[in-house]
Amino acid sequence: MITAARTSTVAMPAPLARSNTIPVAEPPKGGAEPTTPRDGVPTGPGGRLGQNEFLKLLVAQMNNQDPLNPMDGQQLAAQMAQFSTVEQLLQMNEKLDAQAATDGKVLEALDKLGEQQGMDAEAMLAAIESTMALGAVGKIGVIPGDKLFIDAQGRGVATFDAGAPASARGKLRIIDSKGELVAERTLSNVAPGMQSLDLTTFDPPLDLPQGEYRFAVDLQDDKGAFKPAKIFTSGRITGLTATPQGPQLLIGDRLTVPFSRLLQVRN
Repeated sequence: MITAARTSTVAMPAPLARSNTIPVAEPPKGGAEPTTPRDGVPTGPGGRLGQNEFLKLLVAQMNNQDPLNPMDGQQLAAQMAQFSTVEQLLQMNEKLDAQAATDGKVLEALDKLGEQQGMDAEAMLAAIESTMALGAVGKIGVIPGDKLFIDAQGRGVATFDAGAPASARGKLRIIDSKGELVAERTLSNVAPGMQSLDLTTFDPPLDLPQGEYRFAVDLQDDKGAFKPAKIFTSGRITGLTATPQGPQLLIGDRLTVPFSRLLQVRN
């Protein structure tokens, strides 16, 4: 009897010890805890729960809720509304990110297109300018200045602007490189606007040696006073040089000017 009593007291605690350890291995079932193990819940892209995962958890939660303490319908509806709002915000954010990336690519493409068009436009303008400069060779070029060129045959052109209305009379003065007056002629019947005087038409002839001179034109106003007119350098374009800054024209045999400075080209 004593031995049997000892055996019963030793054997009884063992089953109790096993039963006490069973609930610890699994999470308790209830209205706020699903039966699916936490480590086994699938997640959406990027490690977050998607709509499908949320619905699976919600179904599992409802299937395993405590019958004596069921979930509140309003609480369930609030959870679903919150999840729907968050999901919509996430989708909107993804769409905005995608749109921003697309807009960035479009802007980059437009910038490259603008740069290419700018380069093409500059190349086209340079080609047009070079063609026009080549066509000006052999003709009379007009630029701002007071220089006067006379060639070996005594030919030269003095260009000035008489304005409007023009004076009926004027004077042409020619100065050499030393600053001395070497010729002076009276002008009559002066027309309005810009015009060029052919130096070979004067009588008597100017009879000046070949070279570079300076000139001035004075026009008489309605009170009889002579006032200086606006004058320009004119000369035959004898050469063309291509440079990185654009075409350079040679007027006469010594004056080099950029093509962009030309005001007029005359035959």
